[in-house]
Amino acid sequence: AFVPYTTPHWPLGLPDDWLDRHAGNYEAGYDVLRESRVERAEELGVLPPGASLASYISSAVPWQGLNATQRQRHVRAQEIYAGMVEYMDMSIGRIITYLEESGQLENTVIMFSSDHGGSAGSHGLIEGEPVRDDQVDNTFLDNSIENFGRPKSFIDHGVGFGEAATAPFKYSKGTISEGGLRAAAFVYYSKAVAPGVSHALMDMVDILPTFLEIAGTEHPGAGNYKGREINDIVGTSFWSHLTGQSDQVHLPTDSLGWFSGGQGALIRDDYKIINQVARGMEMTAQGQVSPWRLYNIVLDPGETEDISSEHPELLSELAGEWEANWR
Repeated sequence: AFVPYTTPHWPLGLPDDWLDRHAGNYEAGYDVLRESRVERAEELGVLPPGASLASYISSAVPWQGLNATQRQRHVRAQEIYAGMVEYMDMSIGRIITYLEESGQLENTVIMFSSDHGGSAGSHGLIEGEPVRDDQVDNTFLDNSIENFGRPKSFIDHGVGFGEAATAPFKYSKGTISEGGLRAAAFVYYSKAVAPGVSHALMDMVDILPTFLEIAGTEHPGAGNYKGREINDIVGTSFWSHLTGQSDQVHLPTDSLGWFSGGQGALIRDDYKIINQVARGMEMTAQGQVSPWRLYNIVLDPGETEDISSEHPELLSELAGEWEANWR
């Protein structure tokens, strides 16, 4: 079964009896939340080696730089966002309960994944400012704080709280930095997958071949299939990695690339190149790129130290591969 939850996502909204479930939980602001979440992630061992806030620079205005009204609106939006996460969790729990009560849980492979890093939109957060979306009629909206999360509101929880979900990785959704590309995911299958944390590189394109392997079947390959033209499969199964038979998913020679608004990124083995413009410049620099930068994302997952001057040949090679295969 495929259960495609579309929330939590802007515009944020909840049933009335869920709106206040997280009231008061975020009064300390996003700077404090970012610190506490990274500390907790370190305790749980889910951060890769080298990931820390030591060189992290947030894109958001410091919490204390907001006035009282701005802080109040950010907090309320984050409370509603947290309620949406909990509501989704509750809904998934109903499925798990059904599988358990029907005796199917231990024979079910469960995979959960987000599709990208945390959202950092600011729709509706600035009082009196129209929502910048061509499909939204602002005359219809009521983005007063009293109406947050209810019909006619159109809000998101902002850059600061968004980056509290992606730190210590750089930036968030809508970018091809690690904060935008890395997504939370887990797989449960008690018969074959032992508890633990993996830092191996895996991508969305690897999900289909993984489930084909679990099902004991194969992709038919490119061509005509039941009257439809289909492409060959892309990606690599990560089932052998999850079941402890392999330390890695992709070979050191494999590459994964991204293209977004004329800007790109490519990862191969320990290295990543990216020519994305700086955060906050996206709208004024549409179609523009910055010079390629090179990072060792195993040693530097926060993308803080550009090592392109130390490895110019590698930079050129990876840039050529991106131009040839991923642009």
